[in-house]
Amino acid sequence: MDPDATLRILVDALERGDTVEAGEAFSALREWLKLGGFTPKLERQT
Repeated sequence: MDPDATLRILVDALERGDTVEAGEAFSALREWLKLGGFTPKLERQT
């Protein structure tokens, strides 16, 4: 599991309006965090 990549997938899916893919990415990230995984690094694009 790469939480950074999963967060990017989540944001991209939301921007495209793909609620199914966004939900899947969110669920995967939530489970990862629940099991003690590290949080993704959110990089700001300027």
